[in-house]
Amino acid sequence: MDSLFSIFGILFLANRNPSIHLSVFMKTTIDIPDKELRDAMKFTRAKTKRDAVVRALKDFNQRQRMAGLVKYSGTFKSLMTNDEIEASEMKRFHRIFGKK
Repeated sequence: MDSLFSIFGILFLANRNPSIHLSVFMKTTIDIPDKELRDAMKFTRAKTKRDAVVRALKDFNQRQRMAGLVKYSGTFKSLMTNDEIEASEMKRFHRIFGKK
C-alpha cells in the first residue's frame, strides 16, 4: 500500500510542477492484421512487434505535425519569386563587374 501512495504522491507533485515530466506507458491489447504488422516490422526494420508499432505511431504523429505546418506554406507575401531573385542577382553582377 505504501508504493501506491508513493505513486500517487509523485503524480500529484508532477501535476503541480510543470518542470517535472513523466513518461506514461499504457499497456493495451489490440488486434492488428498479421500481414500489416509484418509489413510494418519490415519497413521500420523493427526487431519486435512493440517497436514496430511505436515507430509507426511516431512516424504517423510526425507526418500529422508536418501536415499541420503545410497550411502556412505559400502564405508569405513578402517573399521574392525565383524570377525576382534572379533579376536581383543579375543587377548585382552588373553593378560589380559592369555590363558586358
